[in-house]
Amino acid sequence: GTKITTHNSCYIYTGLKTFIYPRTYTGSGYTECLGCLELKVASLPGNWKTTYLSSTFSRSGIVRLELPIYPFAPNSVCDNCINLRHIIIPDGITQLAGGLCSGGRITELVIPNSVTLISSIARGCYNLKKIYIGSGTTNMNAGYIFNDSIFLEEVHIAAVTPPTLQSTVFPSVANFTGTIYVPAESVEAYKTATNWSAYADKIVAEP
Repeated sequence: GTKITTHNSCYIYTGLKTFIYPRTYTGSGYTECLGCLELKVASLPGNWKTTYLSSTFSRSGIVRLELPIYPFAPNSVCDNCINLRHIIIPDGITQLAGGLCSGGRITELVIPNSVTLISSIARGCYNLKKIYIGSGTTNMNAGYIFNDSIFLEEVHIAAVTPPTLQSTVFPSVANFTGTIYVPAESVEAYKTATNWSAYADKIVAEP
């Protein structure tokens, strides 16, 4: 129940194995568990109201992370966590900044409808095979978001209007063998939209 305002960098490069945040925590989460290779579990309460999370678990041994239900922009939270298998992003988060799960071994990523902007969150996620992008996303015009995910099989996008897209977001056309599923009424819009058009022969209606 203690009201902590901040404990930045307090456990970096230690043998910490489990970290449970207090429910009343309202401070920041900056590099708190950076480099904690033995850390496997972290609990972030659903009503947790943080100002930001930045590099909180970078280069740690964390396997699974569920972000709190709060409209903030997590940044580099699990960057270079090579053991990361699962990350849960709840509806309510509006922006996904760079390095959220970069370098992890996740195979599936679900981005909720509340997210409007996605930047380089999954650089180096070579095992990623399925991506589900919610209806609220309007901006994917930043960096190499899924560029390294060369084994992508399915990309599902619920947005009716094609989000702005940077040309480096997905693997190059030559390296992308998957399928992009979009709303049936938006197939032609996606096939002709800037940078989406390069993947026109891979864009089909969501079944």
